[in-house]
This record gives sequence, C-alpha cells and structure tokens, in this order.
Amino acid sequence: MKIILRNKTSIESWIEEKAKDRIQYYQLDEVFVFPYDMGSRWKNFKQVFTWSGVPKGDGLDWPIREGCHQYSLTIEQLKQKADKRVRSVQYKVIEDYSGTCCPLNRGIKTFFTSPCTEEPRIRLQKGEFILATRGLRYWLYGDKVLDDSIKEDVSRIRGWFPRNCVEKCPCDAETDQAPEGEKKNR
Repeated sequence: MKIILRNKTSIESWIEEKAKDRIQYYQLDEVFVFPYDMGSRWKNFKQVFTWSGVPKGDGLDWPIREGCHQYSLTIEQLKQKADKRVRSVQYKVIEDYSGTCCPLNRGIKTFFTSPCTEEPRIRLQKGEFILATRGLRYWLYGDKVLDDSIKEDVSRIRGWFPRNCVEKCPCDAETDQAPEGEKKNR
C-alpha cells in the first residue's frame, strides 16, 4: 500500500535518493521532481484504484506530474550513469582470479567477506584492466576494460573481484577517492 500511496517502487525511490545526492554533491541549481508522484496520496491512490477497476495508463504511458515529462526518470538515470563513469577508478590486475564465489586462496578475510549478492564474480587474468565503480573493504565491483580481441557479441563483463588481485593504476593514484559506496578504512 505504501508503494501505491507514494506511486513509487523501491527502485524508483533509490533513483530519487541518488538524484538528490548527486544534486547536493555537485551543488547544482536544479531540483529533481519524481514524475509519477501526483502530489498527494489521494491522487496517487486514484491512479491505481479506479471505478472501472483498470488503473490509469496503458502500461507504457502513465499520467505524470505537471512540469515533468515521460522521460524525466530516464534522463536522471542517464545523468547518474555518466557521473558513475566519471568517478570510476582504473585498476590493473596483478594476480589471476578464477571467479569463484568464496576463494580460499585470496585470504581468510576475503573468503569470509564475499559479497552476499546475486551479482556475478568475474575471472581476472594478470595484465587486464578494470574500471571499479564501487567496493567493500576486501572486494571491488567493476567492468573489465575490453579490447578488440574480445568477441563482438560480448558488450561488457562486470562483477565482483577480490581487491588484493588488483592495484590502482598510477594515473588514478593521484585522485585518492574511494569508489562509489566504498567506505575508506585506513
């Protein structure tokens, strides 16, 4: 019922929270207004529960708040993805990693702190490059930097990998920033 009254799923709430954080972090002169919140709980309720029994909207187009348009949420997501790419940190693989979920050979702390998620682990080979976008103390999440020798049908390879298999590239060492979501522990 909470989702109906707010007219917002938990994923959309997360996007909205990140939008506000992005605007505050960069001190932008903009305001993000969630396009599907009609401004009151009653109006949101009436979007779903109608006398006809059929919710408003056709499954593709939905009524939106005044001052927004159908792609306001999509545009915000694209801004967040661009910001994430800018803040990603490049790492070079210094030790092979098989891609196992809980690797014993990477250390006991790495073994016991393996991320509890359905997101994949990625196989690493020495010399490869990774763009990390977030991380934990012993694990990082990122995309492999693919070269032309990789099959054309593979657009990206991303997932979790142990932090002790990589080292920060010298070009990124100057900006000693933690990847998104990572807590610095020194």
